[in-house]
Formats: sequence, structure tokens, C-alpha cells
Amino acid sequence: MRLNKLHMSKYGMFSGEVLDFGERASELPDFHIIFGLNESGKTTSLEAWLDFLFGIKRSSPYGFKHSTAMEIQATLEKGNNLVEYKRIKKTKDSLLDLEDEIVPESVLNVLLGGYTRPDYEVLFTANDQTLEKGGNEILASKGDLGKLLFSASAGMADLSEKLQELQQINDQFYRKGTTKNLLNQIKDELAELKGEWQEKDKVAAVYKLLVVNYEGALNNLELARVSLGSFKTQLVQVSRKIEALRWVSSLSSIQDELKDYKELPPPPQNWRSILDGWGQEMIVTIGRLDQLSREILRMNNKLSENEIDETALDLESRVFKTKAVEASYKSVIRDLPRRIANKDELRTEVASLTSRLGHEFNDVSSKLPDSATIGLIRDLMQENSGIEANYKSTEEELTKATEDMYALQAKLDQEGDLEQEVVTIETLLREIRKKDPRTLLQNTSRDILDAEGEIENGLHKLLPWKGDYRVLQDLKCPSKQEIGSKQKIFEETNRDFREAKGRKENLEQEIRKLESSLDEMDPETVTLENLAEARNRRENQWAKHKSTLDIVTAEQFEMAMRSDDQVTSRAAEQKASKVVRSDREAKIKEFQDLLQVEKQKCQELEKEIERQIAARNCMFASVSGLESMQTTDEFIKWLDLRNETLGSVRKLQVLEARKKYYEEEENRFREDLSYALKEAKIDCKDHWNLETLISTSENLIERHKEIKSLQNQHLRVKVTRQARLNAFTEAKTNKSKWTEKWVKACRRTLFGESTVSAMKENITILDQLIPKVSELNSMMDRIEKMNADQNWFTQNVKELALKLGIEGDDVLQLWKSIEEHVQNNIKINNENRNIKADLENRLEEKQGLEEDLTRINKTITKFGVLYGEKNLEEIKNCCIRAEKYQELKSDEKRVLENIRETMGLPSKQEAVDQVKGLVLSDLESEKGTLEIKLNECERELEERLSIQSHARRELETVSGDDSVARIKEHHENLLIDLQERVRSHLKNKYGIIALEHAIRKFRDTHKSEMMTLASQIFSKISCGNYKSLGTTMEKNKEILTVEPKDGGTMFSRDLS
Repeated sequence: MRLNKLHMSKYGMFSGEVLDFGERASELPDFHIIFGLNESGKTTSLEAWLDFLFGIKRSSPYGFKHSTAMEIQATLEKGNNLVEYKRIKKTKDSLLDLEDEIVPESVLNVLLGGYTRPDYEVLFTANDQTLEKGGNEILASKGDLGKLLFSASAGMADLSEKLQELQQINDQFYRKGTTKNLLNQIKDELAELKGEWQEKDKVAAVYKLLVVNYEGALNNLELARVSLGSFKTQLVQVSRKIEALRWVSSLSSIQDELKDYKELPPPPQNWRSILDGWGQEMIVTIGRLDQLSREILRMNNKLSENEIDETALDLESRVFKTKAVEASYKSVIRDLPRRIANKDELRTEVASLTSRLGHEFNDVSSKLPDSATIGLIRDLMQENSGIEANYKSTEEELTKATEDMYALQAKLDQEGDLEQEVVTIETLLREIRKKDPRTLLQNTSRDILDAEGEIENGLHKLLPWKGDYRVLQDLKCPSKQEIGSKQKIFEETNRDFREAKGRKENLEQEIRKLESSLDEMDPETVTLENLAEARNRRENQWAKHKSTLDIVTAEQFEMAMRSDDQVTSRAAEQKASKVVRSDREAKIKEFQDLLQVEKQKCQELEKEIERQIAARNCMFASVSGLESMQTTDEFIKWLDLRNETLGSVRKLQVLEARKKYYEEEENRFREDLSYALKEAKIDCKDHWNLETLISTSENLIERHKEIKSLQNQHLRVKVTRQARLNAFTEAKTNKSKWTEKWVKACRRTLFGESTVSAMKENITILDQLIPKVSELNSMMDRIEKMNADQNWFTQNVKELALKLGIEGDDVLQLWKSIEEHVQNNIKINNENRNIKADLENRLEEKQGLEEDLTRINKTITKFGVLYGEKNLEEIKNCCIRAEKYQELKSDEKRVLENIRETMGLPSKQEAVDQVKGLVLSDLESEKGTLEIKLNECERELEERLSIQSHARRELETVSGDDSVARIKEHHENLLIDLQERVRSHLKNKYGIIALEHAIRKFRDTHKSEMMTLASQIFSKISCGNYKSLGTTMEKNKEILTVEPKDGGTMFSRDLS
């Protein structure tokens, strides 16, 4: 597989970027380098290629621009073919072709040779990070690259890790020189269990003493609990009295503070923020009123200082109109002499041009042709050359077309007309080519030979049967369905026989097992007398022990109890054995009856099988030559071969009939074609075959085509001549029309009728004259307007100066004084207007602020009615004292309620009176005494609880508790577990030794090709200072080594 193009349609920062590696260059290395600046997209391109091969990850960091619409397309070279696929971001079915049809992932997996993404990245996408990481892994003998170098080519990639894991497991169980291991832990637990077992294994003689000790411990424990409860109750009561006494002290201080405050109504909610807001608003309003008063005074003074000339304001619009003409007036003074000089020069040039036309200036200026006339004359002169050229060319083309037409007509007169005969022959040829009897006849003959070969081959396969295909057709054979039905019945009968035989053998085996188990059962050995004797002995020993309660009678009773248990157990086993014997004998009888039935069934099925085999052999013998056939499958295979051969026979018959039909078709076509050629006056021989007739017909058709071509050519030439005649007539008409237009145009000028060349010269002079005349007229108009503007400006300035009382002779100086005077008055007027508007706004604002100040004072007065005050600060002080009074009353109520709850009395006053008679020092002394007694009582309770628990455990051990049995069972389980762990430890230990030896021997024998290649590269990059690389084992770990050129061995970790 080769990458030809990578289209990053929607990936990362790219939208439609293409990496084109071109076609594979012959006889050159197919190696490409992609380079670019940092952050230009090199890593993105590499990730795009990996995502195309293995799928875009759900959390891909390259979807910041296109998100779920990510798309990558690639053109791959697969052998000698090019294929194109695209990858989209999708969890399933993300590989598509260019038609958006789903492509299986197996298509790329085959091209990748089974590589997964991690393998591909390690082998084919090395960069700075992966190379550095790989080098560190090699030196540390770990990671994918380390494994690859040490183990992969030897086929043992995980053996070193497995060895290390096994060694760690063994070290956890036991390692020489260590004490903290699993073996020592199990030993310690066994010793602890043995000690506990011996301690708890008491004799029955101490039972009575343990009962007495346990009951005494219970009584002492109950007394300690009662005493502890009493002390706790007393301590709670004293603590409550101390707490109530402290609350009374707080109550006294609150009541003393209340005496300093007279009772005031509570202030409104949020009074502090309301009063502060009013105070702040009053200060701001008063300050703003003072500022407005100063500004109003300043504005009135300014208005009185500004004086205005009303006449200047009335003349404002007239001054603006005069200002608009000022620039024109200055321009006239500057440009008028120059323009008069230019006018005189133009008049001289115009007079010179009119004299060249043979006229005077005054006669020509009013008779110059207009632009339409000159344009018409120019167009007619331009058309003249084309009309003359067209007239000459059409005349020549008409003459040539007439000559060609007469020449072709002479050739056609020499040839005859065979149109009808040729049409008949062409129809026959099309039918012959369509049916192609000769090719069909050849193919059919070839197919007949193939069919005869197939028949001969099929008859050979039917051996040992002998005969030709006609005998085979008449041969009577059973059908495959009939044979298959008989074979199915035979297989079912055979299967029933095997099943019946298997059931018979199973029954015989079960009967033998049951008879053997009956022989192994023990005879009856325990009688009723034995049972009664063992039970009496047990009862007697129990009566003795119960009266004496000593060790000797206890041991005798234990022995009698064990003997009775053994006799009872044997009797129960004997009874159960008797029941089992009876059941097994009945089972044997049942199995023997079933065995007889199965034997009978086997005999019947065996006879049926023999009968079916005989019938099958008779069926085989019905076909001559197949007597030796052994199985039905062979016979069915022979029938298949027979049917295949008969199919070839039927195919041969069809082909022979088809060949006869094609021969008849060929003869019919030959006769029809020969007749048609004779009708076309072609001499045909009767012995000519179909191919010769077809060749003669094709020659006739070709000759007829040439005649048709001449006819078509003659018709085209005739049409062309008519077109040339029409073109010549049109050119002649166009020439006449042009002449009429030319005469009319010339008469509209001062030149009269003239030739085209003379008119060209006159038009050239007119091209110069007309712009000059137009420019002269325009300049004269401009000079006249400039004189008018100058007169109007002078008169207007003098009138304005007279009205404003300004004197002077210079017009421009007068105008400057007028303009300044008017502008100053306009400026002062605008300033006064703005001051008046601001003054009105300030007065309006002042009135509003005075109303706000009146409203605030009224609101404060209304608020102070509650306390009889009008001043804002006095009202604030009253609110503070009222708020403090309400707070103290709330604290007094809360403290009284706490005292009542602490003392547990219904009345608050009663609780206060009772607490006031107490002394705090006496209560604290009593509390300390009670806490000491409570601690002593708790320690005593813990000691008595421990004594009671110990007595109960000892009593349970002696009185039949199974703790000793559980300890024994745990002890035995630990021993079994220890044996298994020791066995596994030894097995792992010897296996590790053998495996290490085998790995070392194998690697010494089969040094990997990768290690060899790595050695060569390392020797090259170290300039020959080191000869090769190798490995060695160190503490169950493989370490990389190097061999210097001077000999010896060094560890890789010792290199720079």
C-alpha cells in the first residue's frame, strides 16, 4: 500500500488542504520529506493519516473547528490500481467510498497487514518524543521497544515479566533471610490457636465453681449500674442549678440597664436608612440651590454687557449673497486680461483655417456643417471601401461557382441510375449481416464437436458399465429420490440398532455393578441386646457422675457415652444397609426385564438390516456391469454421471438440428443475392458461394455511393452558385444605395458634390476648425459674464457700506469691513440666545429644588410627631434609645424563659426565687465531688463487666460450647493450606530455575536478527568504538550490554 494523496477536507485547522505525493517515480527512491514552520500543521497531517487508517477518536483534539463534521480522504495505491476512501467522525461505519457507501474496515486491515494503531505508531511514526522514549526503554530493558529488542524476535515477548511475577509470588510466601513472610504468619497463627485450644479445654470438674462465679459477677454488675445511674442524675441536677444561677446574674445586669431608659414606642422598620437618606438629600439640595443662584446672577450680568446692531442683523442674508460672488469678483480681476488675449489668438487661427477652405471667416462661421452631417459623411467614406471590395469579390465567386456546376453535370451524365437495385441489395446484406448464418454455422459445428467429446468423456466415466449413448438413453434405472428414500430408511434402522445395542450394554453393566455392590455389603453384626446393654451402661455411669461430680466418674461416663454412640451408629448403618440391599435387588430385577426386551429388539433390527442390504444388492444388479458396486453413494454418484452424459446427448441433438437450419438459411440468402445482382446487370456465375456474392455486392454499393456523392456535390455547387448570385445582386444594390446617400450628404455642406478623396481633406480641416470656433464662442460668453459679475459685486458693496455707515474707496477693503461687522453682531446674538436658554433652565431647576426642600422638611416634621421632636438629629437619638429599650426587654424575656426551663418549673418568678437562694461556690464544690464519684463508679463498672464477660466465656466453654471444636477445625484447615502453599512454592521455584536456564540457552543459540541489526547500527554511529550489543541476566532481569572494540563487556547504563 502507498499513499498518493491525503485530502484533509475538514480536519484540525485545515479545510480542503491536500498533500499530493505524486506517482511512484521509477528507478528512484520513493522517499518524501514534509517540512514547515512551527504550528504549520506537520503533526496534524500525521495524526490525520493515523485517524484515516484507524478511525477518528471520540475525544479527538483536532475537532476544534469542524467538530462532528470531521472528514479525511485518501488516494491509495493498491498493486497497480488506485482506490479512494474517506473517513468521517462516527463511532461505527465511519469508512466510506466516494459515493458515501459504507466500506468494511477489513479492507484497510488487509492493506495494513493486521497492524493495530499502537504497533503502527511504534514502527512507522517515530518523532523526537518517541525516539527519546524508546532509547530510555532500551536502556531500562522495559517498554515496547525494550521488549522488541530483547524478546520479540525470539518469540518470548512476555517471558521475562512472567519470571519476575513468579519470583515475586514465591518471595511473598518465603524468602531466605526475611522474617515478614506468609510462612511465618501461618506458623504464628498455628501456635496461637494451639494455646487458645489448650486454655479453653477445661475439665468438667470446675463447672460448678464457674457457675457460682458467673452469678456473682452478674449481681455485682447490676449494683454498679444502679449506682452509676444515681450519680449521673445528681450531677445533672447540680449542673442545671449552676447554669440557672448564671442566668440570674445576667438577668440582674439587664434589669439594671433598663432603669436608664424610659419606655418609648418602637421606631419604624428601616428608620436609620430612611433618616440618613433624608439628611443626605437635604444637604445636596441646599448646596445645589446656592450654586444655581450664583450662576443666574452671572448670566444676567453677561446679557447686560452684550450690545447688538439690529441693522447688521437685518442685512445678514444680503451679505451672504454677496459673499457667494466674492470669489468670482477676485477671479475676474485676476483672469480677465488673459482671457481677452486668448480670444484674439483664437480669432486669428479660425481666420487662417477658413481661408484654406476658400471662404471668409464671417461667411463660414454660420454655415459650418453640424456634427450629424460630418458623422454621416465619415460613415459613408468608411462604408465605401467595404462596399467596393464586396462587389468585386462576389463577382469573382459567382464566375467560379458557375464553372464548377457545369463540370459536375458533365460527369453525372456519363453514369447510369441503379437506385432501386442497390436498395434491394443493401436490404439483403443487412439481413445477412444481422443473422450471419456462416458464423453461426461455424460456431454450431464447433459446439457439436465439443458435445461429442463430452459424451465420449461421460461414457468413459460410467465404467464398468459399457455401451453407446443410445443404449444409455434406453437404460431403465431407479430414481435418486427412490434410492435416497431407501437409504434414509436403512440409516434410521441402523441407528435404531446401535441405540438398542448401546442400551443393552448399559443395562448389562448396571446389573453387574449392582450385583458387585451387594457382595460388598457387611453382614448383620449388631443385635437388640447389644443396643440395650450399651444404653444401660451409659445411664448407670451418668447416675454415678451426677452424684459425685469427680474426674474419675466423668471419664467413665465419657467412655460409656462414646461406646453407646458407636453401637447406635452401627445399628443405624446396618438398618440403612438392609433397605439399600432390598432396593438394589428390586432394581436388578427391573433391569433384567428391560434387558430381555432390548435383546429381542436387537435381533429384530439385525434381521431388518440384512433384508435391506439384500434388496440394495438386487437393485445394483439390475444395471448390467454394476454388480460389484458396494454402497448407495457410489450408485447415486454413477446416476449423477449418467444424467450429466444424457444432458450432453440432448445438447448434441439440439446442435445438429440447429446446424441443419443454418445451412438452409445460407442457401436461401445465396439465391436471393444472386438474383438481385443479375437484376442490376451484374454478370454472376451459378457456382459462386455466398462470400463471393457478398463481395461483388459490396463493390456495387461502393460504386453507387460514389455516384451519390457526385450528385450531392453537384447539388451543393448549384446551391452555392445561387447563393453567390444573390450575394452579387445584393452587393450591386448596396453600391447604388451608397451613391445616393453620398450625393445627399455632400449637398448639405458648403462644398457641394465632390469625390471621396477631396471630401477627406475638407473633413480634416473641419476637424480643426469646428473646435476652434466653439472654443472662441465660449470664451466670448465667459468674458461677458465676468464683466457682469464685476459690476454687480461693486454696486452691492457700496450700497451695504452706505447703510452700515462704513466709508472707503477700495471695494475689497470695504467688503472686508462689512463682513467683519456683520459676523460680530451674529456671534453676539447667538451667544445671547444660548445664555437666555440656559438661564431659563437654571430658573426652572431652582424652583424644583425649592419645592423638594419644602417637601423634605414636611416629611421630617411628620416623622418626628411619634417622639415630639422636629429636629432631624433629635429624632435620630430618640429612635436609637427606643431600639435599645426594645432589645433589652427581649433579652430579659429570653433569660427568664431559660431560667424556667433549666429549673424545670411552671412559673418564671418561682424559678427565679428558688435560684436566688443558692450559692455558686457550694454548687461547684458539690459538682466536683459528684464527678469524682462518677469516674470511680464507671471504672468499677468496667472492671465488673470484664469479670462477667470472662466468667461467661469460661462457663460456655465447659457447658458444651463448640468453640474448642471450631478452633480444632481452623487448626486443621491451616495445616492443609500450609501443605498446598509449600507444594506450590517448591513447584514455582524449580520451574523458575529450569525456565531461566532454557531462555538463556535458547537466546544464546538463536540470536535475533533485530539484535544483529541493532549491533551493526550501533557500531556505525559509534564510529567503530563498540563492536556489538548483547544481553545478560542480572537479578532475574535482562540488561543491555555493549562490547568495546578492545574487548570486554560494559553495561549500557555505564555509557554516556
